[in-house]
Amino acid sequence: SFQELRTAGELFDVTLACEDETVEVHKVVIAACSPFFRQVLLKTKQIHPFIYLKGVLHQDLLALLDYIYTGQTKVAAEDLDRFIEAAQELKITGLAEQDMSRTETPTRLDCSENNSTEKEKNMTEENNTENTENTENTENTENTEN
Repeated sequence: SFQELRTAGELFDVTLACEDETVEVHKVVIAACSPFFRQVLLKTKQIHPFIYLKGVLHQDLLALLDYIYTGQTKVAAEDLDRFIEAAQELKITGLAEQDMSRTETPTRLDCSENNSTEKEKNMTEENNTENTENTENTENTENTEN
């Protein structure tokens, strides 16, 4: 898997930099998970490009790469807004288009195709629909009894 290549430090073909740190990654992986990276990589003619990410903190980049490679990451609650902002800037699939409100701040994020946050959101919407229907049924029953 790509995570195995990452862990072994093998076949890296792009360097990402932010702050005073660099991280080696695989073009195909970051391009598949980000339209931003895909466009940048399509425009470069370099064999091993160096991409500097201005305004992105190193810890956020590492968390984003964990998310991209493994489908999950851990982010401290106080860092979540900044992390999501970085994900949106870099257009990370599965994070950029999510509505992450302050009331639903997960500290563990799942990048798999069947995103658990999306499932929870859908389950909440279904429960709200059922609650609305149950409330309407209760009101109808009360009106019938009176």
